[in-house]
Amino acid sequence: MLDFLKFHHIGFATDNLDEAKSFFVKLGYTPGEDTFVPSQKVTVCFLNKGGQPQIELITSAGTDSPVDTILRKAGPGPYHLCFSAPDINAAIKSLKNEKFIILNKPVLSNAIDDNNIIFAYKKSYGLIEIVEIKDK
Repeated sequence: MLDFLKFHHIGFATDNLDEAKSFFVKLGYTPGEDTFVPSQKVTVCFLNKGGQPQIELITSAGTDSPVDTILRKAGPGPYHLCFSAPDINAAIKSLKNEKFIILNKPVLSNAIDDNNIIFAYKKSYGLIEIVEIKDK
């Protein structure tokens, strides 16, 4: 079962962060600060709008960023859903039981309060991100 996962955000790849941010501002979203994430070689910006899903805009910060491949193959747009889990290792085990391929070892993300993240893929579902957010 994966019912312990909680929705966190929608990841949206863009080749123009300012233009994408401007579009979401017109929809009533409020942007946060741009953050460079060295582990992923991307710059991200989270946007919020009360009662709506959080959006993470992601753009490449170099030529060998994973988001470059996404943009080349599919162009700008949503490409992953992120869920939070209180224990990243338990989440990995559960995802493996559901036949997801774990794409990376847990790595700290300075864009999400220095919490561990992983990406996982399943052909019938696509790409998901898990962020470890401990229950308080």
